[in-house]
Amino acid sequence: RTSENRLWTVTLHYHEWVYALAEAAVGGDRRTLPLLERLLADWLDRCSLDAPGAKPLVWNSFAIATRLGWWVRAFSLLGLERINPDLAARLLHSCAEQAAYLHAHLEWDLRGNHILRDAVGLAWAARFLAGPLSTEWMHTATRIALTQAREQVLADGGHFERSPMYHLHVMEDFYLLSELLEIPLACARMRNACRRMAEYASWLRHPDGEIP
Repeated sequence: RTSENRLWTVTLHYHEWVYALAEAAVGGDRRTLPLLERLLADWLDRCSLDAPGAKPLVWNSFAIATRLGWWVRAFSLLGLERINPDLAARLLHSCAEQAAYLHAHLEWDLRGNHILRDAVGLAWAARFLAGPLSTEWMHTATRIALTQAREQVLADGGHFERSPMYHLHVMEDFYLLSELLEIPLACARMRNACRRMAEYASWLRHPDGEIP
């Protein structure tokens, strides 16, 4: 039910497990590709945009952006040609549908790490899919990345939410954007943000190496 275990449910819909199964399949585990295909087909059947309770749990923008990243990495590692052709076509269609929905529902209300993750998700989709919409997604991702690097990374290199955990998550997203964006100047600004944040993070750690 949508009223219980919401955070855990949303986290499952990030689909990091898709990449884990793709890694296992590439590593030679013959059991994992059929399992991955079965789970993804089931997800497509059960988690459409009009499915009851799906919007807040499956189709919230942060979940979509995170899921697109894991899907693109998994499919690039595995190779879509290894997946059942009908399922592969459905997955490509779903990627495009999710990216379009994300682009129409950017989290400007929450801002912070949420709007930055939205940019990462759009950049992953733009790199993976071709067409005019992909160009628009990359343009939006670039605009968000540049504005948020200025807004979210403070003069001391710290993240403006002042959470050590969020600091590391945001630093990783800036790093991903430095690799995914297409404009060299934008990539350079993302790398600069990462360098500043990394220096801050090195001073933030406890003597045992852990964060506060």
